[in-house]
Amino acid sequence: MHLAATEGQLARLARCLAPDEMATVGRFKFEQHRRRFMMARASLRHILARYIGEFPDVLRFDFGPHGKPHLVNERHAAKISFNLSHSEEWALIAVAPGFPVGIDIEHVRPALATDDTIRLVFSPKEQAALAAFSGMRRVQAFFKGWTSKEAYIKGLGSGLLIPLQEFDVSVDPEKPADLLRPYHAAKEWSWSLHDLIMPPGYMATLAVARRPMQIVTQIWASG
Repeated sequence: MHLAATEGQLARLARCLAPDEMATVGRFKFEQHRRRFMMARASLRHILARYIGEFPDVLRFDFGPHGKPHLVNERHAAKISFNLSHSEEWALIAVAPGFPVGIDIEHVRPALATDDTIRLVFSPKEQAALAAFSGMRRVQAFFKGWTSKEAYIKGLGSGLLIPLQEFDVSVDPEKPADLLRPYHAAKEWSWSLHDLIMPPGYMATLAVARRPMQIVTQIWASG
């Protein structure tokens, strides 16, 4: 979803946000950051409400030990899982029926694809694969790997407690997203990674805790 909004849209969306979410809005220094947060969180509420048959404003969220959000109502939490990611003016929301998902979208910024960052984020096998690319292809490979790794650890729900060098993903922009070596402690599910088609200048990956029969993508309009 695109995070642009009119003042009228923001006012309508704000009515469904919880007090703690509005408190977060108030802590942002810049208007664009307030708008993006409000659009993303309100849209998440509206989308989840459609899945579970509730009003957006009655949904309540809690957070796992490492910060991954989930619905408080146990019946709802068992019915669907979800994950949210946003970067600059775009956001993605993944929803799945009862098994974990993770999603990541990134604005492609060539200045981030430095040797120092590659050594920090990628495993030795991934670093060797990245070394085969140069120029803009190297930037694309960097962000393909970055979004794949972020989506995977978000799906696992352990965040950066998982050492990023202890699992491998495909970085080749010409090949499908793939988890080449799972994290050794993530044994409960068999994860799969999937490329998502994004607007120019963005890359995104979906991580699913099984190989789904079908992935449906939709453009969300807040109205």
